[in-house]
Amino acid sequence: MNEHENGLRERQKRHRVRTRLIALGATTVAVVALAAGCGGNDENGGTTGTATSPATNAARGGTVEVAMKNIRFQPEKVTVRRGTRIVWVNDDSVAHDVHKVSGPGADFASGPAGGMQPGDKYEIRVTQPGTIKYVCELHKPYMAGEITVK
Repeated sequence: MNEHENGLRERQKRHRVRTRLIALGATTVAVVALAAGCGGNDENGGTTGTATSPATNAARGGTVEVAMKNIRFQPEKVTVRRGTRIVWVNDDSVAHDVHKVSGPGADFASGPAGGMQPGDKYEIRVTQPGTIKYVCELHKPYMAGEITVK
């Protein structure tokens, strides 16, 4: 093998290594971004219940607060009686929204996608039994919630 062939092989080898490093870096960035966008913690933000166990409001006409925090609704699921007021509070550092996807009763939306700035509140009163599903349009499908009305 001559010097020219050795140099060519060495350049090809370095190119393969660089390509693999770039692919590894891109994969790492994607995983970190996904984890940051989907992450949350186990704190319930001062609300009743947790993401894994639905909050329950037994009092007719009571109020349940759902925090928007860490790109999640907290709690994600609540069980309430008819007449309960649901209040969403944006306790996050980014904009959110609330949009009904399915379920009984009139459609609802807090406004345009991303229209709730940090500190903003939005509320509805649920009156018909069934399960209502809702999302944050900016962060769906990861930011979704459910209200079960008894």
